Amino acid sequence: MLSQKRQYLRYCRVVVAVEARGRGLAQKIMDEALSVCKNQEGVTCCFLSAQVYLKGFYASYGFMEVGEEYLEDGIPHQDMSLTVS
Repeated sequence: MLSQKRQYLRYCRVVVAVEARGRGLAQKIMDEALSVCKNQEGVTCCFLSAQVYLKGFYASYGFMEVGEEYLEDGIPHQDMSLTVS
């Protein structure tokens, strides 16, 4: 989503099927998503809502925690953001 007031992209759901996990697909998805974010004119931030157990995965890409943890659909989540140039 490219907002007119704030120039950001927000990633909503990234899912890898259970039977496809362990093959590096999540990394490939994130690499492509961040490439889009970084190459989109006017975008300065990428946001996502991470399941808490995946905070380290997103932090490895440079995402920082924003605010407090919360429940979404009964699952602990943490908002995270990445500033891009």
